[in-house]
Amino acid sequence: MTSNYYSQAWLECLRAIRTQEMELVRPFLKPGQTILEIGAGAGWQAQIAASLGCTVISVDIPQSNYAMLQEWPILIYDGKHIPLADHSVDVIFSSNVMEHIPHIELFQLEMQRVLSPRGYAIHIMPNANWRFWTDLTLYPDTMRRIYRKTWKTFINLHARVTSEQANYINQTHSPKNKTTQKVLWELLWPCRHGETGNTVTEFYYFSRSRWTKLFQRYGWKMQQVLPNQLFYTGHLIFPYLDLKRRAQLSRILGSVSHIYVMSL
Repeated sequence: MTSNYYSQAWLECLRAIRTQEMELVRPFLKPGQTILEIGAGAGWQAQIAASLGCTVISVDIPQSNYAMLQEWPILIYDGKHIPLADHSVDVIFSSNVMEHIPHIELFQLEMQRVLSPRGYAIHIMPNANWRFWTDLTLYPDTMRRIYRKTWKTFINLHARVTSEQANYINQTHSPKNKTTQKVLWELLWPCRHGETGNTVTEFYYFSRSRWTKLFQRYGWKMQQVLPNQLFYTGHLIFPYLDLKRRAQLSRILGSVSHIYVMSL
């Protein structure tokens, strides 16, 4: 998501989406497995995996946007070197993380180092369709942000967010810390989401063909590529839209993420 508006509706919607995506991942997880989660976020998906009888080790960088919202134990790391022994995990899982790793090629080797010989990886990532609809909804989102003045206040925070967490979010995400020029630019022109290319070239960098080629180049064997069967955008301008309607929209407008399942 590209929005910095952490409202109750925003968080509840995002949590529902991530939970639904885990329903598609669930068949690939087995009790007793050790799962490494790259980029834990708030820990919502780790909790689901743990409820299935898996041992979940979640790692994240210290500057994570969700640092004060985490509901699961997080192992802080430098984003490059996974602090685990060779061949020590059965499954590597990530959700909307791979596109944010600038050293993505070398990181494939690091993930393969900690993965057991019979292990596999599952990555959920936005696709080109997500890029298209996120661009298209920029201006409605800009109008919403102007109307609600979200650069000055963060209201209706999620019930679990304490005043201390709210202050942290306000300090780290408020556009007050940005120049006026940068704020205006973000309101008027779609921003790059990942670490490679620009708003236009991300149509390619987020495509299924690009990711498949990259994974295969580093020795991964593609097992399945599944659509997430949901529709949403990076701006999440309709946070009250339920999952049933998002699934219906995805059949018309297309799914906005792919789930990549691969082995060594």
